[in-house]
Amino acid sequence: IGSLNADLVVRAPHFPQPGETISGDDLHIIPGGKGANQAVAAARQGASVAMVGRVGKDSFGPFLLDNLKSDSVDITNVLADDSATGTAIIVVDASGQNSIVLSAGANGKVTPKDIEALNIEAKVLLLQLEIPLETVIHAAKWGKQKGMTVILNPAPARELPDELIANVDYILPNETELNLLTGVPVTDIASAENAARVLLTRGAKNVIVTLGAKGALFVSNKQVT
Repeated sequence: IGSLNADLVVRAPHFPQPGETISGDDLHIIPGGKGANQAVAAARQGASVAMVGRVGKDSFGPFLLDNLKSDSVDITNVLADDSATGTAIIVVDASGQNSIVLSAGANGKVTPKDIEALNIEAKVLLLQLEIPLETVIHAAKWGKQKGMTVILNPAPARELPDELIANVDYILPNETELNLLTGVPVTDIASAENAARVLLTRGAKNVIVTLGAKGALFVSNKQVT
């Protein structure tokens, strides 16, 4: 359950200054959205996947849905909304740094009522934070009531209520997100473990911290690996 975005990507020699117009390379339109990306990744690993979310009634909507179908993702529960499809406008400079403006569009219209209307049997529910927070909280509770394993990728980074943290089975922050969630500076594996244990005190059951080149850290009340 999550977001579907059309990523509009242009490479440019540098980021434009206020009032500046510059020339860039050809525009690339790429299917994205953290929710849709997770759905495709799971499907490519052989899982049977259904996507739940919203797209707009514009040209980007069918483009995103066709991409999901090409990876055998069930799109029955992706609704067409009168809003524009979610988009990310991305400028990449010569050094590879990027600047992103995100427009939620239809992603911002995914509601708890959408969740309640679902008739889905599933073992695992994947969530992120590119749809309204109240909907994410409702979806987590709904998934637990249905006996699903609920997994939350807390991105884009923001503070979260204990109500959500306590209703997921696995929370997967990176170092920056973990710092924001706990207020504990994360500079190495030891500090990442300390911060993860703060999440355990707030109701988290299992924390997996992604550490880039250093791999990942798994922390629960029972073990650290």
